[in-house]
Amino acid sequence: MSSSSRKKASAAPDPKANSASPAKGAGAGPLAASAARGDEAAILQAIQSLREDLLKKIDDNAEMQSKELRREISQLRDKLRSAGDRLSSRTKALEDRVESRSTAANDHSELVNTLERDVQQLKKDMKIFSDRNEDLEARSRRYLATGDSYRTIAFSYRVGHATVAVIVKEVAGAIWTALVEETMPVPQMEDWRAIAAGFQERWDFPNCVGAIDGKHVVIQAPANSGSLYFNYKCTYSLVLLAVVDAEYLFRVVDVGGFGRSSDSGSLRNSAFGESLRDGSLQLPPDTVIPGAERLGLLPHVFIGVEAFPLLDNLLRPFRGCHLTRERRLFNYRLSRARLVVKCAFGILSSQWRMLRRVITTSPELLHKEIEDSSGVAVNFRLDGNLFNIRRLQATTKLQRESH
Repeated sequence: MSSSSRKKASAAPDPKANSASPAKGAGAGPLAASAARGDEAAILQAIQSLREDLLKKIDDNAEMQSKELRREISQLRDKLRSAGDRLSSRTKALEDRVESRSTAANDHSELVNTLERDVQQLKKDMKIFSDRNEDLEARSRRYLATGDSYRTIAFSYRVGHATVAVIVKEVAGAIWTALVEETMPVPQMEDWRAIAAGFQERWDFPNCVGAIDGKHVVIQAPANSGSLYFNYKCTYSLVLLAVVDAEYLFRVVDVGGFGRSSDSGSLRNSAFGESLRDGSLQLPPDTVIPGAERLGLLPHVFIGVEAFPLLDNLLRPFRGCHLTRERRLFNYRLSRARLVVKCAFGILSSQWRMLRRVITTSPELLHKEIEDSSGVAVNFRLDGNLFNIRRLQATTKLQRESH
């Protein structure tokens, strides 16, 4: 067979092949459609799942953002509330300061009005004052309140320093005359009872009628005084001995003890110490302490530091370090109650700053200044929202009679 005949034979169609091809194509159409529909459902299901996941994430994110937002809002509210509280407290403090200053100004005016008649009488009696001396009481109060020297005050008011010395002396006496009998008389038995009740209520120390201590007022050494005024602090001083009640108010003040004297010596040489020893202070009778009936009747006592002597009406702490529990507790209670006199001295020196400086006047004049003016001190006592001025007696009538 030739090559041409072989080509024709290969090119001839195969009837079997042609008959099988239509059958195969007819069966593949429905299967492809079914597969397409399955893929579409899977895709839709996947899209739905993705949509649900996305919505869930959006909801979770929104909830988280909402929580964060609520937390931030809560923190902001707390900050605003705190700032409002601080602003309210500062406003209240400012109002209290304004009110206290207004009250102090009113009290100051009342004091000036009280002294006005005495000052006017002084102006009439003393020929040395000129028309520029209309404010002599202000000069005296400046000296007592600041401790400035006579020469400084004299230069400020353009007067002689000797004139200032006379003014201070006379106005101090006027302050004493105008205030002492009205503000604080000599303590009587009922006064001592009230003081004891105050210590019992406020400091839990029964039968206590006052705390005693001494304060050294630094002075310039007087001429030819030697070591008479030289104290243990290596300064020269006068001793200011005071009795203070439970509310930081002075009841008795003795001025004039030498600086070298101990607390015990100052008490022994004072008119108050003499009255304490001879029993002429009109203290209340002995009573039973609540909760200690087994001890019987106990006296009313003053309390002081270890340097004071131990008397029937004067208690001091137990000495030594190796003490029993009961004695340590007693020392603690006594020391806590005795702190009122330290605080009272701090209040006194903050109001009358002459007590914080080295005073250059003579001891005799200084004695009169402290006794007649600084002893009648300005103490502020909280009463509701107002501060009332309580001026205190500097010395008892017994002390004035002894001088």
